[in-house]
Amino acid sequence: MENKDFIVEKDGNKFVDVVKLLPDSLPSGKKILWREVAQERIEISVDKSSAKGGNAKTLKIKRFIEINEDLFKLFGLRFGDGIKKQAEENTLGFSNTNLNLIKEFLRVSETVFSIRSTQFKCAIQMTSDLAKNQNQIKETISKELSVPLENFWSPRINEKRNTVGIDVRNDSRLWDFVLNGLINNIIMKFVFENKPFAAGVLQGIIASEANVFVRKEGRLSDIMIAAKGEDKRNFIRQLLLSLDIQPNKDKTIPDNEGVCVNGLSNFVKMKEWDLVALHPNKLADFERGLKGFKKEEFRKGEGKLLILQSLQERPKRAFELSKELNRTQKSINWTMNKLEKRKLVENLRISKNIFWKLNDKGLDSLSNNITLEELRNN
Repeated sequence: MENKDFIVEKDGNKFVDVVKLLPDSLPSGKKILWREVAQERIEISVDKSSAKGGNAKTLKIKRFIEINEDLFKLFGLRFGDGIKKQAEENTLGFSNTNLNLIKEFLRVSETVFSIRSTQFKCAIQMTSDLAKNQNQIKETISKELSVPLENFWSPRINEKRNTVGIDVRNDSRLWDFVLNGLINNIIMKFVFENKPFAAGVLQGIIASEANVFVRKEGRLSDIMIAAKGEDKRNFIRQLLLSLDIQPNKDKTIPDNEGVCVNGLSNFVKMKEWDLVALHPNKLADFERGLKGFKKEEFRKGEGKLLILQSLQERPKRAFELSKELNRTQKSINWTMNKLEKRKLVENLRISKNIFWKLNDKGLDSLSNNITLEELRNN
């Protein structure tokens, strides 16, 4: 449900009025103030004299935040590699090793909030060997990201890293109210109503949290989206399902928890929505792995359903099903054996030819709208 108090419409597009998302005061009792500083830009601050306690850093952002794909992409990036700290909502930040991904985070931050890269602080982590060239590394990162050198903290030494880690952040206690207001009132309410918004969130999550696995022969095997905690995994699964992508059973092994996707039909959907587009290295592996498929293979349960539906027309031989469904005959035969064990089909021998046909149980299953999930159970 849209709340018309803080959602406004301009030229056919929807915007959130940040002023109306803000509470009247901090938990400490200090009043939150705002004033216009430029066209559609506001400065948010606190009344220092209204109560005791520390003062929140002033925040200058757009007043009207457009509800568009960049907003959801920013949330996806932050969901994945947003800077984790005790009070995570008090910062707009991102941590990664890929410069292009950091640039994308800075780009969407400016598009969404009008927070420029020059307003971000930057911290880098490196090994002691790399620290010998820390000035050159800092200068290179500063130029690439357009973050001034004076905004850099001293590098931190981390011998576990095999490459330079980069954190960018804009800190203010007031981000807590802006970000939580957007997440609770916009992101979570619109994301499943609009497929491009769901795709935007997944683009950010996959760029920061997914691994793309390609087999030795060059064929794409799995895309594993790391996610600790059942709630996070359920959220990712629902995003995938909203785009007609069928994830596998979750991995719940400690330190290897996540949502796994495989099967060419799933990968084709992911390509249609550009879900792996943000991270250049992952995109290269994804596209290389897609080219490794010669024939489309069934994802779990899908082959059984397609074959049952095809056999409604008439009994068919394995090579006919192979041609019709663009699958290997080996894959068809394997699936037919599974269906025969489930007593959904039976074979009909005519001379030297074997035809497969639906039996009464198979017909009943289709008339009762058997689901892909049910057919996954062998």
